[in-house]
Amino acid sequence: MGIRGGVAAQGLVLAHILFGWLSWRNYRRMPHLDESLRCENFPSVSIVIPARNEESRLPALLRSLAALDYPDLEVVVVDDQSIDGTARVARDFGVRVIEGAEAPSGWTGKCWACWQGAAMTTGTYLLFTDADTVHGTRSLTRAIQAATSRRAALLSLLPRHRCETFWERLLVPYAYALYFAGGRRGTGIANGQYMLFEGDAYQRTGGHRAVRGSLVEDVDIASRIANAGERVLLLRAERDVSV
Repeated sequence: MGIRGGVAAQGLVLAHILFGWLSWRNYRRMPHLDESLRCENFPSVSIVIPARNEESRLPALLRSLAALDYPDLEVVVVDDQSIDGTARVARDFGVRVIEGAEAPSGWTGKCWACWQGAAMTTGTYLLFTDADTVHGTRSLTRAIQAATSRRAALLSLLPRHRCETFWERLLVPYAYALYFAGGRRGTGIANGQYMLFEGDAYQRTGGHRAVRGSLVEDVDIASRIANAGERVLLLRAERDVSV
């Protein structure tokens, strides 16, 4: 390798260490979802789950949603052209199932599924969550309290990641680094695994239709909302949501 190669390799290692440290420092500084908050009013919430071939993952999610202590909610699963038993599993849990149509040209599958689901809901708030998430009993109550008390148009939560393999433990911190190495903490950025919108703000800013072709729709929607002068909150919630 030679001296120069060795120095370059050491520099690369140090850069990775610094990058990881910066991301972890910024992440640790982020505010948590406040566990002491108490919800005084309970606006209706529609939970939309885009799901394609999620037969094996849906049961854990739907069991956790059934255990939520929130009094006024509906759960909608958008079956996004699945070829497995996704729709059957959802119906077995008694939730509403929307058979998703094929995505029009220019739309990503997830954006189209979310947009179809949103169009069929009635809640004052809209929660989009992924099929591989599991929600704590009080998570939605706390999220609504945080969103309403802070007048947030969008509240997004960062879950605990259930890392089961060596590679997951290695790579998850670097995935978080993409969010936090730049020092941004909750303004114009969001995590698509848990996005709670005030319904009118979602419609005003165009929702998923406005970012229909995006592969990072969570970040793009959050940026649009922030640029429109609305408040975006990104909070840690390892005790309330897991993936």
